[in-house]
Amino acid sequence: MKLYLLILISLALSACNTFTRDKETAHLYLQLGTSQLEQGHPALALKSLRQALQSDPKNAMIHNQLGVTYFVMQKYNDSISHFQQAVDI
Repeated sequence: MKLYLLILISLALSACNTFTRDKETAHLYLQLGTSQLEQGHPALALKSLRQALQSDPKNAMIHNQLGVTYFVMQKYNDSISHFQQAVDI
């Protein structure tokens, strides 16, 4: 019985650790993409922001920044889609 409880606690802790690591990774890629966009490199920003989205697909800030990036790249349908997802979240 104690062994099962120990295993369950270990699994729960590792899941929390992975969740936190994904959020941190997403935040770093979001910062990188934002910086790249500010420096006038939308293609690089798009790559970084897509990596951020892969780590945290329900992050409204990432979707918003993707919307801005696509707008700068004049890809308006993609821009609207990400702005809408940000609002929905």
